[in-house]
Amino acid sequence: MTLRVGGEIDLDTAPVLEAEIYAWLRCPPVAVTVDLSSVTFIDCSGLNSLLRSHARAAREHTTVRIGPVSATMDRFLTLVCAMHPLPDDLFQNHGQPVPATAPALLALSIT
Repeated sequence: MTLRVGGEIDLDTAPVLEAEIYAWLRCPPVAVTVDLSSVTFIDCSGLNSLLRSHARAAREHTTVRIGPVSATMDRFLTLVCAMHPLPDDLFQNHGQPVPATAPALLALSIT
């Protein structure tokens, strides 16, 4: 299952994203790919939500992985990984970042 996320992931919207991922994890054996190709902003609360979701999925013997990322996400993750390595299995290999779309607070779609 792919969860496409757009807009901003911050202190206000990160709990919405995390709740959506958790809802899908309650339907095993669903593996969740989080498509961040339309994310225009993320802060540490957004990253923490993704890391908590990844850890919870591992405990439940399934996966949450980050799929395609926007240029914004790519820069953010590059900076974070330079200081604190993230789990290798958190990422799927999808090549180059894709351009971000127009800003929004948070948009979710499921495929």
